[in-house]
Amino acid sequence: MAFDSFGDFVQQLDRAGELLRITQPVATELEITELADRQMKSPGGGKALLIEKPTVNGAASPFPVAINTMGSWKRMALALGAGSVDEVAAELGALMKAKPPTGFREALKLLSTALELRTPSQGREGRPVQGSRSSG
Repeated sequence: MAFDSFGDFVQQLDRAGELLRITQPVATELEITELADRQMKSPGGGKALLIEKPTVNGAASPFPVAINTMGSWKRMALALGAGSVDEVAAELGALMKAKPPTGFREALKLLSTALELRTPSQGREGRPVQGSRSSG
């Protein structure tokens, strides 16, 4: 993933105009799924939703709910730190089609290609994009 945390990704969705913030309380029982279903069936996958005040059995939850965050090609590419999903697919496809190296130079070239896929690239703001971190 091209972000330090899911929260960073949600902030980027907001900056990119890909997020609808819902500030009023919304019930987790049926209401959230209905809102998400409408977005998912919209052209292009609709928008990602951030429900800031979900309710569970009528009680307010302290945890916001994000849904449909990967519901479009654009948001998937954004999550991967790429211009498009096709770019990522092409890179992975090239690596998968690689033939076993027959010499040392070919081995180094294949290793270089593999490392390029694992190494963080430059983000949209020109700073390095970091991979995901697991806490704990």
